Amino acid sequence: MVIAARPMTAPEFAAMEQGNSFDELLRGALIQMPPPGARHGRLQARMVRLLADHFEARRLGTVTSGSGIWIQTNPDTVLAPDVALFLGDPEAGVDEPEGYERRIPALVVEIISPSDSFSMVEDKIMTYLNAGVPAVAALDPRRKRLSIYDQARNVRTLDESMTWSDAALLPDFALPIALIFD
Repeated sequence: MVIAARPMTAPEFAAMEQGNSFDELLRGALIQMPPPGARHGRLQARMVRLLADHFEARRLGTVTSGSGIWIQTNPDTVLAPDVALFLGDPEAGVDEPEGYERRIPALVVEIISPSDSFSMVEDKIMTYLNAGVPAVAALDPRRKRLSIYDQARNVRTLDESMTWSDAALLPDFALPIALIFD
């Protein structure tokens, strides 16, 4: 649900009292969604673990889940991707600044929920790509597929029989799609 009287800024959004919804700020508009369901949560935790086991264990990057990323200003956009990968030396949690992340992640993973409309998912994917995120992966639990969108707007869709790898973006990483859904 979109709630808009006037464009909201990221600092105003950060100061809001959190209720029972999962909120994001999209081009100054407050977007309220119900909390994700159990399957969504399990898939989100699995994707975090699979990416962290590779990238954090090798000190190649940091994986976050559901943390706000301020990716656009004027009007402000703060999205909370299900999973985000930031490449580079990981920061110790206590040394990280408070507030929304301002770096652009190398990868965002969004898990499609039953309540998500196609246009909303597509809008978020394009927002991430327009902000400079090199790759956005949309995980479709119902179809057991992973679709990866890149900066050239190419889409590669992988099913359970395939393996996800991208040597240029994700060094030495290969993920059999079946592992996500096992």
